[in-house]
Amino acid sequence: MPLFQGHRVCLVPAKPLTSGRRVQQRVINNDARLLDAAVAVLATGGWSEFTYLTVARTAGLSRRSLQNRYPALGTLAAAVWQERCAIPLKEMLKLSMEAAGTSPEKLTQHLTTPQNPEPTLAAAAELLTMSQFVLPLRQAVATTTGAFVRSLCDPEETGSVVVAAKSAFISSLALGLLFAARTTNNNDVNLESQIRPLFSALTKDHLPSPLPKQQARHLDRDPDFATGDAITDALLQSMLDNVASNGFEGSSVDRIASAAGVTTGALFARYPNK
Repeated sequence: MPLFQGHRVCLVPAKPLTSGRRVQQRVINNDARLLDAAVAVLATGGWSEFTYLTVARTAGLSRRSLQNRYPALGTLAAAVWQERCAIPLKEMLKLSMEAAGTSPEKLTQHLTTPQNPEPTLAAAAELLTMSQFVLPLRQAVATTTGAFVRSLCDPEETGSVVVAAKSAFISSLALGLLFAARTTNNNDVNLESQIRPLFSALTKDHLPSPLPKQQARHLDRDPDFATGDAITDALLQSMLDNVASNGFEGSSVDRIASAAGVTTGALFARYPNK
């Protein structure tokens, strides 16, 4: 018997979008395009290509619309982290930690994800690095992934020093593979041969040993830039000092050049952008 036999069916036409709803939907769609474009730029070109112009061009939108939506690159980076990168990175870390208690094959399988990252994780690696210098991004990372990792690596949260140490080790290993993938060709690394002894150690509940306390005095000294060009040396030192004091976002080209005692023209003659 037909489902609606003996009943009248009234088909109500879809309610047309009002002008206000159309504008709201367009803003939502444009936001998604901008965030997806930002991920693509970070994954392929890294932070050095992460500019208003490049992101807007990749999204097929105007630079003005992007700057109106995100007045500073730091706020755009924070939005990309929160809306696109935080959850995939958290899931990668979570699966890697869970796999540490299953089998060497499972652990190897999940660690190949950061070793050969897809675009979202590649973008996450770039943003994690720059979160050391960009305040809005640092805050976004701290309240999402930072809070998650702390909860897994804190003995008080996990109820066990052993569990916390294992979580800290696996998360460090996964993140290390992710960062290495952005700087070196690590596709030839045979994870499986190295994971088996590691997995064997992780299955034992030994109390972690504290790391030896060693002083790294070389880190207390300013680097000795010796490029052979006094202006380049001065610019590099100025950049280092400015980022340390003001963060990357707060270190303008004018400020860097001025502190180095050179013109912005001399800076741009050596470096096309900050």
